[in-house]
Amino acid sequence: MSKPNIRIRQDRVALLRQMRELDTDYALAKAMGMSQGNVSRTLRNKQSPGPRFIAGICVALGATQNDLFEVVDNAA
Repeated sequence: MSKPNIRIRQDRVALLRQMRELDTDYALAKAMGMSQGNVSRTLRNKQSPGPRFIAGICVALGATQNDLFEVVDNAA
């Protein structure tokens, strides 16, 4: 059975964070208007990115959803 999910493109996020000097999760969270804990958990795949996270990171990094995320099939 297909189980599609959204996955963060970690390499692209890392590059854009470096370019925007958002080196810490705190700095990124502040730019996104979110808590550091929420951002940290999502970046470390401890929770799935929700709509607010997706919108916030796209705005903070000046990127589109397609730049930062991909759809994967987590078939069991």
